[in-house]
Amino acid sequence: MNGAVTGLSKTITVKSAGTYNFTVYPNNSSGNGAGSSKAFTVDTPVPNAPTIEARIEGGFQVSWNSIPNVTMYQLEYKPHVNSVWNTLTTSASTASLSLGQWGLDYDLRVRASLNAGSTYGNWSSTTIALTNPKKPTLSGVYNSGSSTVTLTVGGLSGSDSRFDIVLVEMKRRSDNALIETKSTTVNGGQVQFAQYTSSQIKLYYFRAYSRKESLYGAGTVYSLGYSEEVAFSRPNNFSWSHAGIHPVTNAIVSGPLKIQGYGFYATAAEWNSLISRVLEFREYKGLGGFSYNSAVQGEPPRAAQFKQVRNAIAAMNSSGLPAEKNAGDPITAADFNALVSCLNAIN
Repeated sequence: MNGAVTGLSKTITVKSAGTYNFTVYPNNSSGNGAGSSKAFTVDTPVPNAPTIEARIEGGFQVSWNSIPNVTMYQLEYKPHVNSVWNTLTTSASTASLSLGQWGLDYDLRVRASLNAGSTYGNWSSTTIALTNPKKPTLSGVYNSGSSTVTLTVGGLSGSDSRFDIVLVEMKRRSDNALIETKSTTVNGGQVQFAQYTSSQIKLYYFRAYSRKESLYGAGTVYSLGYSEEVAFSRPNNFSWSHAGIHPVTNAIVSGPLKIQGYGFYATAAEWNSLISRVLEFREYKGLGGFSYNSAVQGEPPRAAQFKQVRNAIAAMNSSGLPAEKNAGDPITAADFNALVSCLNAIN
């Protein structure tokens, strides 16, 4: 390895670990003088133990420290109870592991290479990490005679699924306050919430999540998200009965969605049915009525009427709502459809 040095130092980058002998020769007008040699040992740097950046369903997003001059990393992983490692090779200092196992402890370690994988340094220390348990399913029935809700959890069976406990939450609709939590340790297990009348039970909803504790000190993890919410006596979704008036034939077109460019045909019965459904949803959510003006046969909904219904829905769900309308503002097909879509999205 040769290099002319004009100062008192020179930086040389090596691409492999090993022992290197360096000799420095003085140079003058008479030529090279006697050289002075010294051996240096270069070790491949060892990365830090892998870190779990995030959990994905049945796996991990993993990272470790990026090391200068390293061109390749080798990540190994295996279930903690196994002896055979799986290997992933990458030039990045991150990796996504989709393992297809839920609630299982894994070992992870990484090592680095300075020469694109021809040789590697020592392994990092080992990280033990636990994959998340599966998200449960939840179904239920309400017995008005006994004023009791019975909920059944599921979706957690299979050799790839492990969990310790499923927790079922009862939450109030008006403010999402947690009222009560019950649990089961069995896939297919049931929990009950009692002493809620048919009028009271409308004010609540139920959801479930699972939990798993590591057997090897890697902490406690939870399912990624909750089951579908379960509620009782939810009003049916609303849909328009007419899409509008055909611009050529002037015929009334039936359909659940308003069509842009068609005349907005909305009978008094159609608009007043929407008002009735909004009132049902407000009762279902534990809210009172609202101030409104009923539609008059032969007249399309006015901006003031649209605004009344729009704001009554906004108190329950504002995601995707159209803007308020004032006198003279156009009410488009998209406005009509967004109004109903927002109402139907209420859980």
